Amino acid sequence: MNCLICETEVRGAGVKYCSPICKEKGQELKKQKALIEKSKNLKGTEGIDYITCKWCECRVKRIYGTHIKKHHKDKNINDYRTEFPNENLTCLTDKKNTSKNSGIHMKDYRYRTMMSEKVKGINNPNHKSKTTEEYRKTLSPFSKSFKGYINIKDKERAVSDFAKKALSNRLTETNLEYWKNKYGDNETAICKYRERQRTFTLAKCIEKYKKDKGTEVWKKRNKEWGCKINDMYKNGEFVKFSKNNHSTLELEFIGKIVDNLKCNNKYYSALNGVQFFRYFPSQKITHSYDFVIGNKIIEFNGDYWHCNPNIYQPTYTHKVIGLSAKDIWEADNNKKKLIEQEGFLVMVVWESEYKSNPIKTIEKCINFIYDKKAT
Repeated sequence: MNCLICETEVRGAGVKYCSPICKEKGQELKKQKALIEKSKNLKGTEGIDYITCKWCECRVKRIYGTHIKKHHKDKNINDYRTEFPNENLTCLTDKKNTSKNSGIHMKDYRYRTMMSEKVKGINNPNHKSKTTEEYRKTLSPFSKSFKGYINIKDKERAVSDFAKKALSNRLTETNLEYWKNKYGDNETAICKYRERQRTFTLAKCIEKYKKDKGTEVWKKRNKEWGCKINDMYKNGEFVKFSKNNHSTLELEFIGKIVDNLKCNNKYYSALNGVQFFRYFPSQKITHSYDFVIGNKIIEFNGDYWHCNPNIYQPTYTHKVIGLSAKDIWEADNNKKKLIEQEGFLVMVVWESEYKSNPIKTIEKCINFIYDKKAT
């Protein structure tokens, strides 16, 4: 009997190959024949049930993956895209049969970190030491040079549409949810989130510009910001304020006050998207207030963030803010005194007070606004 590959004579019952090398080649040929046979048996409508490879005319469910690895070892999917930019890479039924949970594991922070380490730096197959900038741009749909945009006239529009869709639900370091997923613990997440928000600090300026110049840059920036806020206030302008910076409970509380108002006087709060700021030149500080109508101000203090005296001891140190409860009370009291010196009347409502009796608390606020005594 002769070897099935090189036809060298072999001896022994059932022996088909003369050497391990020929055996490996034979098994590879067997697999290729099976794939070709499977291709021939694909029935249905082209584009829906199968697609045809433009290189070898085989019918397949998808071009990438097994087909290219087995039939076109010297090529890759990017070569196919370049040569046939308008051709589908997979049929419709294959797309539908792809699991809905495909890629869901990549949302897990630990898995993303592990995979990131594998391709970080020089390990990245598209690292700048291994490829050119022009080539890297052809791989990114964020670039007008992306291969997928070859036959698109308005490439800028294509890039813009892709970016909006790709980034719409992406969690980044500027999202609180990102830190919650990373650490699990809510307090730690808030702490890290606030650290990330502090993009302009004295420490960062000194680190970037050295001590003398860094301090100068930081002071100049703060002075400009203070003047800007003061000018905005004098001109009757107010800063747009994101509702995300206020708790749902606080917005609910303010909403109920507004619902019970019996006048159309203009008010300022996160609820109507306009925050009331006041700059105090003598103190060189700016304060914002939760709800302002006329000369009346209502401050909604969260038990945790403002260390409710009925819950926390004066020596308690806030884990996120880094101040003692006593220092926080003093800062809140100074803020209250400053605005009262300018003719405003201030009422403070605690979170727990509102939670325990919402109706009575809202009634007290309405009476405060209209100068009525509680019944």
